[in-house]
Amino acid sequence: MADSRDVGIAVLGPLTIEGDQGQPQVLGRRDRVVLAALVVRPGHVVSSEELAAVVWGEHLPSSWPKVIQGCVVRLRKILGVHSIETLPLGYRLAVPLDEIDAQRFERAMGRARALFAADEAERAAVVLADALTLWRGRPLTELDGWDIARIEVERLGELRNAAEELYVEAALSSGQHDKVLAKARALVNEEPLRERRWILLATAQYQAGQQSEALRTIHRLRGVLSRDLGLDPTPEIDALEQAILRQDPSLVAEHAMPEPDRICPYPGLKAYDLDDADTFFGRDADIAACLRKLADTSVLAVIGPSGCGKSSLVRAGVAASLRRDGQRVVVMTPGIHPVAALAATMPTTGPAPALVVDQCEEVFSLCGDAAERDTFLTALTAHQAMAPLILSVRADRIADISAHPVFARTIEPGLYLLSGMTQTDLRAAIEKPARLASLIVEPGLVDLLVNEVADQPGALPLMSHALGETWQRREGRTLTVAGYNASGGIRGAVAQSAEQVYEHTLPEQRPVLRDLLLRLVTPGPEGEPIRSRLPRRLVITGAEDDAMVDRLVGSRLVTSDDGVVGLAHESLARAWPRLRGWLEDDLEGQRILHHLAVAADSWDSLGRPDSELYRGVRLAKASDWQERRTSTLTPTEEEFLAASKRASQGELRAAEERTRQQVRVNRRLRGALATGALLLVGALIAGFAAVRQTDRAEQAVVSELARQVGARALLTEGISHSILLAAHGVQLEDSPETRANLFAAINKRPNLLRSMPAPLGRTENLELSPDGRRIVAGDDNSTFHVYDAQSGQVLDSYTFGEAPEGRQIYTWPRFSPDGRFVAAIAGSAVWHLDDPQWPIQLLRADNLEPVTPQPTIPTETGTANTWFNSLSFSADGRYLAASLHTDVSARAPFALIWDLRATDRAPRKVALSGDYQGVALSPDGSTLYATWPLSAIDVATGKQKWQHAGLRGDNSLEVSRSGDVLAVQQLRLNRLDSAPLSLIDARTGRTLKVLPGQFGFTRGFAFSADDKLLATAEQDGEVVIWDLATGTRRESIETSEVSWGVAFSSDGRTLYTAGDEGILRAYDLAGQRRYLRATPGVEARQYLHVLPSADGKTTAYLWRDANGSWVNFADTATGRSTTPTRLGVDLARGPWSPAAWHPDGRKFAVHDSDAITTVDAQTAKVLELKENLDVLSISYVDNGARLLIGSTNGIVFYDHDLWPEGQDVWWPADCCLATSADGQSAVLFEDFPDGAGEHWRIISTDTGLVDLEGDLPIDLNHSAFSPDGKLVAGVGASGEVVTIDVQRGLIKRAPKVGHSDEGLFVQFSPDGSRLVSGAEDGTVSLWDAHTLDLLGTVSISPEDKPVAAIPHFTDGSDIVTIAGYDGKTYRWDTRIEQTLAYACEMAGRNLTHDEWIQAFGSRPYEKTCP
Repeated sequence: MADSRDVGIAVLGPLTIEGDQGQPQVLGRRDRVVLAALVVRPGHVVSSEELAAVVWGEHLPSSWPKVIQGCVVRLRKILGVHSIETLPLGYRLAVPLDEIDAQRFERAMGRARALFAADEAERAAVVLADALTLWRGRPLTELDGWDIARIEVERLGELRNAAEELYVEAALSSGQHDKVLAKARALVNEEPLRERRWILLATAQYQAGQQSEALRTIHRLRGVLSRDLGLDPTPEIDALEQAILRQDPSLVAEHAMPEPDRICPYPGLKAYDLDDADTFFGRDADIAACLRKLADTSVLAVIGPSGCGKSSLVRAGVAASLRRDGQRVVVMTPGIHPVAALAATMPTTGPAPALVVDQCEEVFSLCGDAAERDTFLTALTAHQAMAPLILSVRADRIADISAHPVFARTIEPGLYLLSGMTQTDLRAAIEKPARLASLIVEPGLVDLLVNEVADQPGALPLMSHALGETWQRREGRTLTVAGYNASGGIRGAVAQSAEQVYEHTLPEQRPVLRDLLLRLVTPGPEGEPIRSRLPRRLVITGAEDDAMVDRLVGSRLVTSDDGVVGLAHESLARAWPRLRGWLEDDLEGQRILHHLAVAADSWDSLGRPDSELYRGVRLAKASDWQERRTSTLTPTEEEFLAASKRASQGELRAAEERTRQQVRVNRRLRGALATGALLLVGALIAGFAAVRQTDRAEQAVVSELARQVGARALLTEGISHSILLAAHGVQLEDSPETRANLFAAINKRPNLLRSMPAPLGRTENLELSPDGRRIVAGDDNSTFHVYDAQSGQVLDSYTFGEAPEGRQIYTWPRFSPDGRFVAAIAGSAVWHLDDPQWPIQLLRADNLEPVTPQPTIPTETGTANTWFNSLSFSADGRYLAASLHTDVSARAPFALIWDLRATDRAPRKVALSGDYQGVALSPDGSTLYATWPLSAIDVATGKQKWQHAGLRGDNSLEVSRSGDVLAVQQLRLNRLDSAPLSLIDARTGRTLKVLPGQFGFTRGFAFSADDKLLATAEQDGEVVIWDLATGTRRESIETSEVSWGVAFSSDGRTLYTAGDEGILRAYDLAGQRRYLRATPGVEARQYLHVLPSADGKTTAYLWRDANGSWVNFADTATGRSTTPTRLGVDLARGPWSPAAWHPDGRKFAVHDSDAITTVDAQTAKVLELKENLDVLSISYVDNGARLLIGSTNGIVFYDHDLWPEGQDVWWPADCCLATSADGQSAVLFEDFPDGAGEHWRIISTDTGLVDLEGDLPIDLNHSAFSPDGKLVAGVGASGEVVTIDVQRGLIKRAPKVGHSDEGLFVQFSPDGSRLVSGAEDGTVSLWDAHTLDLLGTVSISPEDKPVAAIPHFTDGSDIVTIAGYDGKTYRWDTRIEQTLAYACEMAGRNLTHDEWIQAFGSRPYEKTCP
């Protein structure tokens, strides 16, 4: 892949480093020079003297060794701990070569040359076009004057010239002269003495039909050569001229494009492998991030949900990059016997290779031998100490890993959470393989695919399969929208392919197909399908199976490699309803079958010993299943069961004989009973002593129960259920662990305000009153309830009548826009009316009493065979419309429109086409909109105004408040299709936007009052809020329940949902009322650093733009900020803070590597600027009287005017200076040469003498003293928190890591009892300062958009204010009483008795919430 990565070192232009989120890292001048010098010779040693000469020239300062070392330390903090190696002769850049754009360009050039030599000109042009985009300007400008760099710049420049010429030649050879004619002309103007460019220009002109221009170009070339060089043209020029004159056909390319590959460029459900790296696109940023993490820790564990691309990333991305860099790589999957698989994979000679363990979750899902599992994980831990270890693990198996502490600790530093691909990355994954295969993608297909896959991380294999099926249906070389639709789309393609195989299988062969596929799917603990990979011998029960496997492999639904058979991807089991149904028919039987297959194979491979046979309950279950099974067993399985039964019968007879012998022995033992009585007395005495242990034992049981319940809460999907379990865990025992579980459960639903249970059944199709004070919703018992929107209290109810036994009831209420009425209908699943006489009820909104008179119903309408489909009011509340149809085929569907000023009058009847129709009224009631097909009808005349013939909508139809836009869900052709939502111009019927289709079914949607947002409720539990201006997702809420309806509050600050749990829920969209409450922030921008003052009243925000570096100061309480002040320093992005606050909060000092600026925080005016310094860290001491400046060369004290005081002290201070509250002590940190830790020193600020020192095994980013000066806390690059006892020198490390990214800030609470830390990933963690127990973690970031967080205590030790790097601020009230109260509001109910028994067993029921 030659396209530019989102992350890496870019030297083909001004040197830049881009971070994980694509944000450039700003470097100081010296750091840029040092890095550029190392990049010139990657993988080779550059001496310190050479680096110094490049930085300063011939006149080196005395401190140059320490300065160079400081540059390297800072670069390591950005690139990774192991990115620059320290060797006896100097330093070596050890990053993967793919992270350097010059190396990627050179590799792409080599590949293009090979393609061109192989007559693949068009593909060579594609590779070169991508490669040339890496150039942004003149390379390595930082190294002007260094001869070695000059040579490299000339080499790169010549390589670029050659690439540009080869690109034009390749394009001309493939008939693309129209694309490169201007390029060829520009190349000649840039380098007129390069003859090759004139030849290319003349050829391009000739191919473009400009024969005379081509001859004139050759004539000009003769003149240039003669005038400037005194040379004659080469024979090639003469030959070209003659060819043009005779119009030689060879000058014109025969084909505009080569024939497309006969091999599909998309792997379908299979993952990309090592040899597929050249066609693997879209994960460049993840590859670079993974390679850096692997370089830092020697271990990488890619975590993500099934289908997010983990296997492709570790194989075609990470492993392929390592192999390109010359490293030996082996790949394995654990399978049923992971130890044997590892032994077969690892080479027996040579150095240990990089080991890739793909689908590592198989160790837990397929390997049933706990001892073998432990042996395998121990072997992986040992391997990591010798060579890189790379894992891919499904996210739902993380808990299994935690059960193996040593292995868990080994991989923890290398955890990488793989998120979904961005839209740009998805486009690359679709378009670039097609381009390389000489295929054309029809306009619109990419947008359609991206919209359907966006925000669906598990859909990547489905997308690849759908593209493969679209390729099968291509038109020539073009992948078409029609072919995609014919394939069934993202979800339907897999199911359609599988269903076609099933349909083309002879009926007598279908049981073989069923048995075969069921052997390849294992039911998980909750019945979820888990892909199995089995040796072929365990799958084949006969010749028919063998042929069936080959057929499934040919259809790309099954893979068969190295004698192992498996589904191509788990998505087949999820997306194909037939296979899912087979699995659900007999879950327990499938579990028995899979265990039997493995047990029988083990028994056979071990020589069939009796010790491996089934016994007891296992044999009884297997025998019972065998009698009623429909699956075919292998001969080995049949023999295993038969042998088990024989062995069991033999053991039973032996047991009977032993029983008879025991009876005889018992007679002789009766005499010993007297002695036994004496022993019983002794036992009673011991029992009394044991009573005293009862209380402690009971407390231990309660503690363990509380811990287990809290942990269960984090694995429970139900919103209320999860929160209630966590809350009750705290009530059982208020401990750090149960508190942390409660915080985590709340943080799973960060925007949930409260839940309001319905009195009966479920809730559906809710409506909010126009004033936002009341909610109306129906349930499944034909009853409607009006709720108070704030408290959730039921105010009034109305029922159509008791629902018949077993009938599923659906309800639909509507508030009139003027708030006076509620219109309601209720019926069965096929809309049989509950009350045929009054199928629609108009109720008073204030008390739900029926109005008098009710709307008149035409005689032929009030029958049991009439269906009401939808209701709609006009905006002024004057008109009410309903759509109806009957079961009389001759009677067309129609709509009734009532004038509510006279409900006793007959309604206007408007004929409709189609079948089940949803309707809506325009604001003035003059136009009726219907969904099948979408059309607009004049109510007065019944004539059609417009019709959207190509759009057939479902019943759901909404009109925006302004009346300008219609929202309609397109009808799905079958239940496997996605169902996109269309936004239509209400005046013309023109489609404005199509919102991406959902894999579930949209149950309801609603416009916000200002028409800027649209909320949709999906059957799969997702609620999506769309920005209508852009057609993109603004927010997504996972409700974990079938969502039936949504509604916005009138001010747009609250979203209400209704679902099948029978609970109304309110979500805060504005942020000010959440548990993690948003408070006034500052202007939104990407800040480099954020730092609160010691008292927490003011926060400094630092950033950089094209005009320099800036700071402003914001009041934490109000958000009011000062005017931005330009600083005289060059700020850079990094995890360590380049600033310090004066203790009184009035002055602020900020630095780069060469200068310090002090600023008045109240007036935002610069006070002093001191340049030509060596600065890495600063801190105020002596109550602010002096400023302590640290660097690699030592520390210096400066007065308030930035003049030096006293003697310099040679104690290096590379980062994280901190001062005690009394200003008498400071802590200094000196980076280890390899960047893996710090040497710390506690010094007296009066004398500069060291009071205590020691080593810290982590790389720090920030530190702080406790209020009493007895502890120093630090947070590291790995997110780990530590404390140092400054009196005894003891180091305490937190037993848990609260962050998944670099720690940025740590602070003690005013009373010193707690710590709070913040990190790059947006997480904020609360700790017990003395034990370092984790008390809880919250996050301010969406999952896909990390925002760094800086927390600090305000208002005592319980309130934490959090400042985000995006300018937003939040308030976290950590008091457990308030947290429990909020949790109860979120839950809205108590545990049910079934939930209680499941969690607590026979323990007496207790309420969790009041």
